[in-house]
Amino acid sequence: MEKMVGQRVRAARMRRQMTQAELARATDIDQSRISRIERGEYLPSTSNLLALKATLGVSVGNLLGEKAAAPAPKPDSGQALAKGLKELLGNAALLEALAVTQSEVDWLMTIDGSDEAGVNQWLSVLVAYRGLRNNIN
Repeated sequence: MEKMVGQRVRAARMRRQMTQAELARATDIDQSRISRIERGEYLPSTSNLLALKATLGVSVGNLLGEKAAAPAPKPDSGQALAKGLKELLGNAALLEALAVTQSEVDWLMTIDGSDEAGVNQWLSVLVAYRGLRNNIN
């Protein structure tokens, strides 16, 4: 469980484009402890979880791996999709870890992608889209 919590903390921190040092300052948790949490060597205390929740903008349930009430976004079954995009959209755990929204899925499905493009290329497109969207907002 510690390893999964650590992976979720790291993913949330990376989505916020924060370093471990920045997260440590924002949460008042020692940086070495943040590192140990992310490596799965330490399970955060309740107070640490609450500080991480507030700073990272995620629920404690998300950090602990509780399943979301809503199912993972699914593409419209009638639409032909590129192979790599099908793989990405079929990986519910990855979609949840990246907090992919339905609007992002809808946007990805508008792209006429090559069947040679793999999951990593589609993830790069998603990251670029998020970066552009964040720069606009």
